Amino acid sequence: MFVATTLVLSLALSPVTPLGLGSVVPQAHAWMAVAPDPACPKLEPRVVLQIDTQALGAGGEGVANRLRVAAEREIQGFDLMLGPPTAQELPVVVIKVVPLPGEDEGFSYTIDINHAAEKPIKDGSSVGECKLCIESEVLEKVAGSTRALLPKLRAHITDFNNRPCKPEIRCKSDADCNGSAEGPRCNLETGVCFRPKPECETDADCVGNAHGPTCHKVIKACVKGKDGGQPPPPPPPGMNTKQKAGIGLMVAGAVGVGAGIGLVARKPSPTGTYEAWSTLETQKPGYAVLAVGGAALVTGVVLFVLGRRDRSRSQVTPVASMNSWSLVWTGRF
Repeated sequence: MFVATTLVLSLALSPVTPLGLGSVVPQAHAWMAVAPDPACPKLEPRVVLQIDTQALGAGGEGVANRLRVAAEREIQGFDLMLGPPTAQELPVVVIKVVPLPGEDEGFSYTIDINHAAEKPIKDGSSVGECKLCIESEVLEKVAGSTRALLPKLRAHITDFNNRPCKPEIRCKSDADCNGSAEGPRCNLETGVCFRPKPECETDADCVGNAHGPTCHKVIKACVKGKDGGQPPPPPPPGMNTKQKAGIGLMVAGAVGVGAGIGLVARKPSPTGTYEAWSTLETQKPGYAVLAVGGAALVTGVVLFVLGRRDRSRSQVTPVASMNSWSLVWTGRF
């Protein structure tokens, strides 16, 4: 009775995990599950096995089947699983057996562990010979060499999963990709910068192109307008009519302003020796001349500015001293 009661209580208090469901994360702690980063894929302990014995002729298929069984046994002994033959993201163990050339009887073999751009991976290759060997001996020798390379594969998987992951670049427009090593264009669907294949090298390559008649110097694509990166055509030499008229008015205005300042600064003087009550005053005419000269000077500056082209060829600089001021014009005609 005591044993039965203890058994019932144990079953009631212990968590029950349904068979086939594995561990279940409670809904309240679902936030603790870490989703894999698609920008940083990880390698599972899986490997693809490829056997090549075509050079052995008619008996090659049988040798390949027996060699596959021996190699799979070695792979599984290192806690590695076999992946589908079409998996391109997994490491691949390639075993090739060929007969020895010449009069020597026997076999030679190569074993390479390839993954992505590393063909083979670091220290993941082996070459050997088996002279005067029967089939069972060569199978044993190839299986041993495969077993010796598998620690290198385990180390490669660990290094690959612990590598520093470069964050994926997100963009919303081509402007976000300026200065990016990945490229100057933005894929609006994936948000990743990329470098497109050059569409043009010179403007002649863009003749009849719907995107524009100009070849962009940076992205090598046909574009319209200023985006082509081509400098605008140079302005014609010399000055136009507005600039010439502005220069004339500025010179006349500067003379008038100078004369007006001189008249305003002049002190009143008597008209005669014995007529002190009668004086000659120049302030009022000076103010009038100063106003007319200033207006001419301002009008000349406005005309000159309006007449300038995109590329400036002249410059007006005010020069002042203790007793006078003037305008200095430099340029070319």
